[in-house]
Amino acid sequence: MRARTCVLMLVGLTGALLLTACGDDDEMGDELADVHDAIDDLAAEVEELRTEIDEARGEGAVDEGEGSDSEADRGAEGAGGDDGDAVFDRDTAEGVAFNPPIEARHPGGVVVEVHGVRSTESSVELDTRIINGQGRSARLSTPGIPSRMTDDVGNEYLLVPPEDDDWLEVEEGEVLEGALSFSGRLAADATSLTVEFRPDNADRTQDGADSGPHLLLEDIPLDPEDADEAEAGDDADGLEGDDF
Repeated sequence: MRARTCVLMLVGLTGALLLTACGDDDEMGDELADVHDAIDDLAAEVEELRTEIDEARGEGAVDEGEGSDSEADRGAEGAGGDDGDAVFDRDTAEGVAFNPPIEARHPGGVVVEVHGVRSTESSVELDTRIINGQGRSARLSTPGIPSRMTDDVGNEYLLVPPEDDDWLEVEEGEVLEGALSFSGRLAADATSLTVEFRPDNADRTQDGADSGPHLLLEDIPLDPEDADEAEAGDDADGLEGDDF
C-alpha cells in the first residue's frame, strides 16, 4: 500500500510539473522549484521504503561478500574504512594543496571550494568547503545517483556521503567543511580529477536557487608542480564552518 501511494504521488507530481510548464512565465520558476523539492523528498521516501523491504527479506541493502573484481581491487570501503597510506608516487605523502582553492559557483549561490586532495589505499579525499548562499537548502548528492569523481584516464569514484546524510544536504546560509571521501584507489597513472555534484541534474536549467544544484570542478591537478604550496584546508576569507 505504501509503495502504491508513493507511485501515485510521483504521478501526481509529474502532472503538476507538466501543468506548471503550461502556466504563466512569471510563476513558472517558483512552481518548478517547489515541484523539484517535492520530487526529491518523495525519492528519499522511496529509498527508505526500498531499504525496509530489503531488510524484511533478509537481503540487506549491501552485500559485502559479493562484488566484481574491479570493485574489490578498488577497495570501496568508504570513509569508515582504513585510511591506509597515501598512494601518490610523487613525493606528496600529504597530498596536494591549493591556494587559492579550486572552486565552482552555482548561479543560485552555492559554492564548493576544494582546498586539497589526497589518496589512501581505499579512497580519494577532498578537503572541501561548501557554502550555501541561496535562499533554500541544497542537496548535493542523491542515494540513487551519488555525486562522483572521475580521473583523466577514465576511472570513476563515487561519493561516500557523510553518515546519516545520503543527500549531502546543506541548509540555507550554512557552511560545511571537511574531507569528502570518494570510494576507490586512485589510478597510478592519473594526473587530474573532475568532480561532479548532482550529475542527475546536469541537463536541468541552472539559472537560480536550486534544491539540487549541479556543480562541476574540472582539471583538479595531482602534480604538486601544478598546485601552489599551501596547507590543505586553510580557511578562506575568514570563514569557519561546521564539519560534515
